[in-house]
Amino acid sequence: MKFLITISLLLISYTSNAKTSYCSYNPRVVKKIIDHTDSGDCFLLNSIIPVMEEINDFLPEHPGAVTVQIHPWLRVPGMGLDGYLYIGHKYRIQRFVIPAMETRETLWAHEYAHHYFNFYMQKNLESVSQYIALFSRGATLSREIDELLEKDEEKFSDLIDEKEREFDLLEGKINDETIRVKSLLGPFSELLADVVAVMFTHDPSSVARARVELGGKDDHSRDFASHNEKDIRISAHNVLDPTRRYIWENFGGDNGMMLENKKEFISKLMIAIKKALAEIIENKEINSIHEHSKELNNILVSHLK
Repeated sequence: MKFLITISLLLISYTSNAKTSYCSYNPRVVKKIIDHTDSGDCFLLNSIIPVMEEINDFLPEHPGAVTVQIHPWLRVPGMGLDGYLYIGHKYRIQRFVIPAMETRETLWAHEYAHHYFNFYMQKNLESVSQYIALFSRGATLSREIDELLEKDEEKFSDLIDEKEREFDLLEGKINDETIRVKSLLGPFSELLADVVAVMFTHDPSSVARARVELGGKDDHSRDFASHNEKDIRISAHNVLDPTRRYIWENFGGDNGMMLENKKEFISKLMIAIKKALAEIIENKEINSIHEHSKELNNILVSHLK
């Protein structure tokens, strides 16, 4: 069960006393609200909905409403492959942090963009759609099993067993190619998420600054305007940093397409990502973002020109 369970390991929080929130919301962007706090405070929801509404205005297609889970605290905010958006009042990586609203909005914009990436790729890139469907179903089963265990393990034992059997069947479909595709999808999803956050904030350094506020290193990673060449540990989040700089230099700024013609730029970027991913996935020799970081950037940039 380890491979498909990613969201539950990242989003560690208190989960007792979950209830459906009474807060009002826009059904176009929010399907359901699940409140794991006792505050009855609609502040976070009232703040996040305008962010999602504004982003939807410049997305070429509407990706569908999300389910929002509100927690007292999380390690980080996150977007599940099954359309669940996890947000917290506080976050804790190295210490508890109550982020400024600007930081919250940057993080929410970033996470909501992951939802659009999954929607777009499942719809438009056949070579990865089956994998996204697999990961999405795995995330759903993992969450549902955890919820049933929390409610009453003995009462729901048969249903839990049924879902665990389905989960095991999904796990049986995991092979080397599944792992390779998942690792290659990550950097492109993170790039889009950072692009959308920058488009929302109109600030090329907003994502880098937000990660520092949550406890990340101040190494200019994921800063679209930085030319800092510090050695950083390559991850899915930063392996496409050269492309981030290329995007800002060529499409950013006050009069750039990225900020002035947002919908058009997102369309251009998604077509480039789709073409790049199709080329990369077809090339079986590309099997590591660490060993092929330069190649990943070069291929994507070539499709953006």
